[in-house]
Amino acid sequence: MLPRSHMVDAPRSRDAERGSTLIVALITLTALFSIGSVAMLAVKSEMSSVGQTRIDTETLYAAESGAAAALEYLRGQCGAGGEVNFSAFVNQSNANPQHPPGIMGNLVQPGAVGYPFPPGTLVWYDVSILNNKTDTGFASAGGVDNDARVTLHVVGHGPNRTAVTIEVEVYTTTCPVVTPLLVMGWRQL
Repeated sequence: MLPRSHMVDAPRSRDAERGSTLIVALITLTALFSIGSVAMLAVKSEMSSVGQTRIDTETLYAAESGAAAALEYLRGQCGAGGEVNFSAFVNQSNANPQHPPGIMGNLVQPGAVGYPFPPGTLVWYDVSILNNKTDTGFASAGGVDNDARVTLHVVGHGPNRTAVTIEVEVYTTTCPVVTPLLVMGWRQL
């Protein structure tokens, strides 16, 4: 008999290992598919977020456009007999705010006559005029503006029921308003 160092081993049968390469390949493909699915979900979520941000921005721009239209409208308005006030636009304690139709584009929805935005745009605004609560005429019957200071309450409306509300407090010292109305403050609600 030959010493062990000179013996040649017979080739081992690989029947026991048969199919293990297939299993490893399937596990690898499953892992890659899972990673790809997670990546696709992340991209889809990011795209949805970007789309909503665009809609929110357009809706804010609509509200700001409504405020600008209201400012322009109020420039041409005076109290009875040329008084410096906006009593014609305020109600007692702001219980039933007015939405003046004379404000360009106020309450005009997409596709309607007088729509102030380009065709295909799905935004609109609603402007109401409120008396400031510090006005001595705030609670007066019928609503009285004694200080020529009002708040423009503007709601911009957009797709998917998106809404952005801003308020702009303005006042004037002359009537008719020959200079731009003075903006005292602006806030987004």
